[in-house]
Amino acid sequence: MGKHGYKTFSEVFGFGSSKMHRLLVRCASDCFGMSEDEFYTDHWVQNEGTSELIRSNRPWVTPSAAALDKRWRATRDCNWLYTHPDYKWDSVNCSIYCSPGSALGLVKWLGSNEYQPRRIMDFGAGPGFTSILLAANLPNTEIHHVEINPELKAMCRWFARELGLDNVKTVNEAEGEYDVISAFEVIEHFQAEGLVGVGDPMTPTDQHLLSHAHDDTVFSYATEWGAEK
Repeated sequence: MGKHGYKTFSEVFGFGSSKMHRLLVRCASDCFGMSEDEFYTDHWVQNEGTSELIRSNRPWVTPSAAALDKRWRATRDCNWLYTHPDYKWDSVNCSIYCSPGSALGLVKWLGSNEYQPRRIMDFGAGPGFTSILLAANLPNTEIHHVEINPELKAMCRWFARELGLDNVKTVNEAEGEYDVISAFEVIEHFQAEGLVGVGDPMTPTDQHLLSHAHDDTVFSYATEWGAEK
């Protein structure tokens, strides 16, 4: 473990967030046959703060994914968004700059409470960077990376192989019961009237997650809601 009592993002991936593009460009080539020129021109661009389309303080931005924002805000059509070929870059960007702190916070909480889960469901986990962080810090725990987008699933599998992690399993649907259920940067993708707490039977997402919980399951939710405003 690192000096913080857990492996940080850079310790797990070998790069900090601002240099993750060095791995991403290789992943895009292997998984999608994407050229380096296409990657850096259309999908992963240094933020110079001059674009009217993209307003972000992140050092790298995703022009192709940002182009989807207007329709997404108007329709909240999850099926359209999640299956669009450029959506994956928004998910990747968020998974680098938003989600890791939540995943590592969960790792720290589990350690502080001396809780060793056998199985964790990481729900709606995009390219799986949170799943990777959990797996690297909890080598005796089976992490189920639950994601419906096939390209994002391919990215998670690529990173797990690249980093030599054999305790990450990518699945379409949850399998059985879990000791921990995490959902990072997911709930903002549902209608506002559905954003209520875990355990409320009025929320279909809650009903789905609760069906895979036992009496002692730990839930870990986090979202940067301001990103959707």
